[in-house]
Amino acid sequence: MNPILMDKNELIEYMIGREAQRRFVSAEKLREYGDFAWYKGKKAADDCCRKYNKLTPVQLARTLGLTVEEMDGPGFYYSEYNTVGKKIVLFKNTIKDKFINVEYHNLLTCEYDIIRQLFLAHEIFHHLECSNPEIGITYKQCQVTVFSAGPFRWSTGLRCLSEIAAHSFALSSAGKGIIH
Repeated sequence: MNPILMDKNELIEYMIGREAQRRFVSAEKLREYGDFAWYKGKKAADDCCRKYNKLTPVQLARTLGLTVEEMDGPGFYYSEYNTVGKKIVLFKNTIKDKFINVEYHNLLTCEYDIIRQLFLAHEIFHHLECSNPEIGITYKQCQVTVFSAGPFRWSTGLRCLSEIAAHSFALSSAGKGIIH
């Protein structure tokens, strides 16, 4: 199943299972970090819904001054956010071929214009992470020490946490009415 369609627990397990730095953290701490990211995305969606009066992701992108571009892409990414130029790119061919055509039985609609809202919402969350200090970049908020020698420490974030939060934001703000 596509991660976009997974419920909270499946998604956290899947995303953390792919994280290279997971071996430096206990299973309990990983679960805590995953829950933190999930609820952060959900809270951001709820806050946006209140602040922007339930705008659709297309309307919200416009309100936030984001440029949305649609193009054919490499075939393995659905979308991306570029901080330079505040631009979201939706890869139309991948969304259609690798998501809609494969997951059609899990979807309430297969209309591209509706499904694209989900991917747009995901990237809007990444924009909010980068531009709103109250939200902040999720993966940087849970640091993992990967090496230490005496007083020296090398720590890094778990990048999957930003993806978990973005999925949660997308499902909370745009997923209703799209997914079974």
